[in-house]
Amino acid sequence: MSGDQFNNANYWRNQSSTEADKLQREKEKNRKENEARAEQQQRDQFQATNNLHYLNHKISEQEKEIEYYKSLLTKPMREIAEKNQEFLETYHEQQTILGSWVLNQRAYKEIAIKLGLQNGLTKEEVIEEADKIKEKVINNQTEYDNNFNQNDWETFYAPRIREKMGIK
Repeated sequence: MSGDQFNNANYWRNQSSTEADKLQREKEKNRKENEARAEQQQRDQFQATNNLHYLNHKISEQEKEIEYYKSLLTKPMREIAEKNQEFLETYHEQQTILGSWVLNQRAYKEIAIKLGLQNGLTKEEVIEEADKIKEKVINNQTEYDNNFNQNDWETFYAPRIREKMGIK
């Protein structure tokens, strides 16, 4: 083999070795990139699974809270106020309004009994007469325009009051 042929063969052997090394490095680079991608996918999947578990846990907590409030709302308002401080002020306001209403009703009852006694009726007769007038009030048939017709009250509560009191 002549020197040129030897150099030429050597050149091509080096070239193929360099190409093989280059291919091997590229193959190794691709393998590492694929491993890195696979590891990242595993981390992403793990994170997604953790997020899913966390969200399912939060949903479960929210569902329990909803059930707690649904249950709480079936209780008397006093009990709700005891368990929910934010509602307590609203409850006290409502109780104040109801207390004022009761006070007014008792004052009117006192005046009615006093006037009845002055006109020769007994206390029992005055109360009996008031019971008869309740039917006129709830049916909007009063003599002095003291009717019950107050929109929501008349529509929603009047039928309940009639039923409870046995009024037609």
